[in-house]
Amino acid sequence: MSIATLEALASGCPAVAMNLGGVSDVVEHGREGFLAADEDQFVDYIVRLIREPELRQQMAARTRDRLGRFAWEQVIARHQNLFSLAQQRQSGAPEWRLNRLGERCESEAA
Repeated sequence: MSIATLEALASGCPAVAMNLGGVSDVVEHGREGFLAADEDQFVDYIVRLIREPELRQQMAARTRDRLGRFAWEQVIARHQNLFSLAQQRQSGAPEWRLNRLGERCESEAA
């Protein structure tokens, strides 16, 4: 996870980052910014944000919404859910699932 990317979002700036590591956990492509596959695409996304102020403003407005999942309370809750699931799995009890945000859900399509 990129601290610089989190800092950009906290500042209300859309992020442009390489789609590597944990950055995709921080930025949803096309929502709070862009995730580039290579350097050319990275530059193209920056140019797009410069040329499209309305898009830049829309993305900027969404940045702080995304940060809630990185509050310590949320991080701790996700880790507690992971440890609870590990305990259930180890005991052989019926499992519930975690969605991609690490939240407990009942459906199979997590």
